[in-house]
Amino acid sequence: MKTFREYALNEKSVTIDIDWASEIKNLDKDLSKEYGIKIKDNGNMTADVKGDPIKIKEFLLGVDYGMSEEDIAVIFPELG
Repeated sequence: MKTFREYALNEKSVTIDIDWASEIKNLDKDLSKEYGIKIKDNGNMTADVKGDPIKIKEFLLGVDYGMSEEDIAVIFPELG
């Protein structure tokens, strides 16, 4: 299995599917700009998140999404 660093160095962009239930207009666009990633609301309580694995992980760990390191490791192993 690749380490997070090895994966990040070899992959420029990944796409993951996250739970997304925001009623705030344009939140996906605002957070995309803030974190330097692309968040696309799918309209069915999920969103696609595309970008640098390191930036996606920063978003997931941040106060705007609030995942733990342990949850990320289990749910999104491609992020490390």
